Parts: sequence; structure tokens; C-alpha cells
Amino acid sequence: MTFLFRSGSLREKLRAILQATYTHSSNLACFVFTYKGLCALQSHLQGETCQVHSFLAAFIGGFLVFGNNNNINSQMMVICPKSWFLILKDTTLEGERDTKGPL
Repeated sequence: MTFLFRSGSLREKLRAILQATYTHSSNLACFVFTYKGLCALQSHLQGETCQVHSFLAAFIGGFLVFGNNNNINSQMMVICPKSWFLILKDTTLEGERDTKGPL
């Protein structure tokens, strides 16, 4: 997309791609560190692992890491809900197929 829609020299485009890659990878690393750390902390404090631990850790980690307004996070906020809707659609259709029989 950078080559198609960004103006400038090849060097500037490559610099933009590397900057976006660095931002994306550092965001993901921070999210994973926060998520795993919060899951471990909750599990340690309660003595057991619950499904709600994962949800809370993902919510807090996502808010802290992806709450900043930049191009990478904005793109992720567009892609993630689309993926969620596709997963829900597939899950719903699979459930309907299971109840109707082999066809």
C-alpha cells in the first residue's frame, strides 16, 4: 500500500515501511508481555485460572497498547472487528448446518 499511495522516493517509502513494521512489532510485543503478565498475576492471586482472566488481560492490554492514535493502531481497529464479524458469521452458519442435517 505504501508503494501505491505514498508519494516520495524509494528510500522514503522503504523508511516508512520499516517504521510501520517497527511500530507494529513493538505494539504486539508490548501487548503480549502485558497480556501474559496480567494472566499470570491474576492466576497467581486467585490460585486458579479462569476464562475471565484472559478477557480482562486482553481488554487491559489492548487498551494500554492500542489506545494510542496512530496509523498502525487505526488499521488494526478496522481489521479486528471485521475478523470478529466473519468468525461470528461462520460460527452461526456452522450451528445452522448442524441442526439441519448432513446437507
